[in-house]
Amino acid sequence: MNINKRARILVGAVALAGSVALAGNAFTATGVDFAGDGQDQFVGGTVGQTVSGAELASVEYISVGPDGKSTQSIKLTFTGSAGQQVDAVLNAGEDEVEVNCGLIAAGTFEVTCTPVAPLSVSTLDITVS
Repeated sequence: MNINKRARILVGAVALAGSVALAGNAFTATGVDFAGDGQDQFVGGTVGQTVSGAELASVEYISVGPDGKSTQSIKLTFTGSAGQQVDAVLNAGEDEVEVNCGLIAAGTFEVTCTPVAPLSVSTLDITVS
């Protein structure tokens, strides 16, 4: 085997390893896909959300615990709808927790949903009325 062939094989192997590493990061990243329309979205690795009654601009999960998987509260930002009531249903496995989040704040269009105890959220259903 000549040196040029070995160099090409080594460069190919490094490129393949780099592609696998980048692809792995792309599929395991967490957060909200802000490119969507702000309605039904897939959030992070395993949390899905649905929204009815308003357009959601962003969602921020405030996590606690050593693994960061228990949600302490959820900050929702809407594109408008100030003064409207927000209610949420958080599903965590077989547990379903209803949360009265309060009114959407004027100016910031934000509201924070805080369950009684931190839980590992699998789906979030938001209703604005």
